[in-house]
Amino acid sequence: MESSSTTQETGIGIFSNQRYKMAAIVAGILVLAYVLVNLFVIGGDGFIITLNNLVAPLLAIITTIFAAILLLQIRANVRSRLLWGGLFAGWALWAIAEILWFVFGYLGQEVPYPSIADLFWLVGYIPLGIGLYSRLREMPLKLTSSQKLALWGSSLATIFITLAFVILPVFQEYDASNRLGSIISIIYPLADLVLLVSVLRLLFVYRSGDYGFSWNLLITGFVLMTIADLVFAYATPLGLYYPDQKANLISTLGNSVPYNLSYLVWIFGIYALILVIKEQQPIEINAAQPKLVPNVHMLISTKSDETIIDASSNLGLIFDFDISKMKSLAEILHIPEEGAQSIFDKIRSGEKKEQPITANNRYGVPLDLRVSGTAIFSPNEEYSGQNVLLRTLVESDYTIDDKLTGYQKSIVNYLMQICGDNEEIEIKELLIDYYLAYLKQLYNFVYRTGGGHLGLLFLENLGQTSKEHQWQFQFEPKNLPTHTEYSLDVLREELPVLVDTAKRFASQLTDEKSVETELQAISAQFSEAVHKNVAYYNKKK
Repeated sequence: MESSSTTQETGIGIFSNQRYKMAAIVAGILVLAYVLVNLFVIGGDGFIITLNNLVAPLLAIITTIFAAILLLQIRANVRSRLLWGGLFAGWALWAIAEILWFVFGYLGQEVPYPSIADLFWLVGYIPLGIGLYSRLREMPLKLTSSQKLALWGSSLATIFITLAFVILPVFQEYDASNRLGSIISIIYPLADLVLLVSVLRLLFVYRSGDYGFSWNLLITGFVLMTIADLVFAYATPLGLYYPDQKANLISTLGNSVPYNLSYLVWIFGIYALILVIKEQQPIEINAAQPKLVPNVHMLISTKSDETIIDASSNLGLIFDFDISKMKSLAEILHIPEEGAQSIFDKIRSGEKKEQPITANNRYGVPLDLRVSGTAIFSPNEEYSGQNVLLRTLVESDYTIDDKLTGYQKSIVNYLMQICGDNEEIEIKELLIDYYLAYLKQLYNFVYRTGGGHLGLLFLENLGQTSKEHQWQFQFEPKNLPTHTEYSLDVLREELPVLVDTAKRFASQLTDEKSVETELQAISAQFSEAVHKNVAYYNKKK
C-alpha cells in the first residue's frame, strides 16, 4: 500500500498548503538574516545580546500557543493527554523561564544563578521527558543492526562529550559557596542527555509522510536545544559565554542561534501537525462485494480437427461430459458451433487473452466461463491440436480442482503463465478489497473514538508493523490506497497481520468487545461466498 504521490513519500506534502509554504519561506529568509547578523556581529555586541535575549521568549510563547492549539484539537484520551499534555506543560514552563530571564536582563540586573527562571526550566524537563517517553512506548520499533549501531554510537559519543567537557569540569571547579549552583549545573546536562537519547531513538521511527515530517521537525528542535544547552554549560565556567558582554562564535552560532532556532523548528513542526490532523477524515468504505475469483480449472485436449481426445476428470463434475462418449466443445458447453469454432480459431492464431463466454452446466444453469489455451505444433511446424483451459466459479464446492492429476496441474500452471490470464491480479484485488474493508472500518472506529490524531497513530502503527516485517508498505494519512504490485505471497502474509495489528491498537483504546462489534459489522456486509473465496485463495499456493 504505497503512497500514490512522490511528494508524500518524501515527506514534503505539507508544502502543498500555501499558508504553510509561505510561512516557511518567510521564516527561511528571516533565519538567514538572523544567522548573518550573529555571524558578522551586525549592529554591535549590545544589539546582538539584546536580539538573542528577545527572540527566545517570543518564540517560546508562540511555541506554547501552538502547542495549546494542538492540544485542544486532539480529543481527550490517555495517550494524547500524556504525550501532548506533557510537551505543552514543558514548553509552557520553559516560556515562563525565558520571560523571567529576559526581564532580569532588561532591568539591567545580573541574572542570579540559580534563579527562579532555572526552577521553571528544570521542572519543565519532567513533563517533556514523560511526554517523549510515552511516545516511545506507543511506537516500539525493532531496529536493524546498522540502526542499533548508529543509535548506540551517537548516544555514547554524546554521553562521553557531555561527561568530559561539561560534567567533569563542574566537579573540578566545584564551588562550596554555591553548592546549589554546582548541583544544577550537573542536572542540566543530564536532563539534556535524557531528552537527546530519547529523540535519537525517535529518529528511526519517523521517516516519511507529512506526519513523519512533522515529528522529525520536533525531533530536530530537541537536538538543537540540547546542543545549545551543552555549549552553554561548557562555555560558562570557562568565561567564554559573551565574555565582557562581547559576542563570539561560541556564544552566537554555538548557543544563541541553535537555541532560538529550536523553538522556531518546534513551531513549524507543531503547525504541520495541526494542519495534518485537521485534514483527517473518516475513510469511505465501498459497500460493493469484492469480485470473486474462479476456483475451478478444467483442461481439454484436441486433435488438429478440433475433436476432443482428452479432458480433466473434473470437467464431468460441472458439464455433461463422459470421456468414454466424446462430444464436441459446443455440445459440452451448450454453445453454438460457431462460438466454439471462434474459440479454437483465436487460440490457433496465437491469441493469449482469456475469452469470457457464457456456457450452461450439466443442469442447464448458465455459468460465466473464461477460456484460454495454446495451439500445439509438431517439430515440422504442422498444427496438431490444442490444449484448452476453462475457468469458472463454483461457490458450493471448493474441492473440484483436487480431481486434477499432478500432470494436469502442471499443464494448468503452464497455461496460466503463457496465456497471460489475470488470475493472480484478481486474487490480489480480492484480498486487498476484503482486508482493506476491515482496516478502514477499524480506522473509522479509532477516528470516532479519538479524532484525527489517533487516526494518524493508527496508520503509523500499521506502517511500523510493515517496516518490522520489511514489507515496505506505506500508509498515507488521508486514505489507504490499494495497489497490486506486491507479490501474492506477501499479500497473503501481510494483510491478515495488519488487520490483527489494527485490532490490537483499537482494543487498547476501548475494549475487545467494541472492536469485535465493528469487525462483525463489516463481516456481515460480505456474502458467505466472499468469505469462502477469500479463505480459499488466502491459503492456496
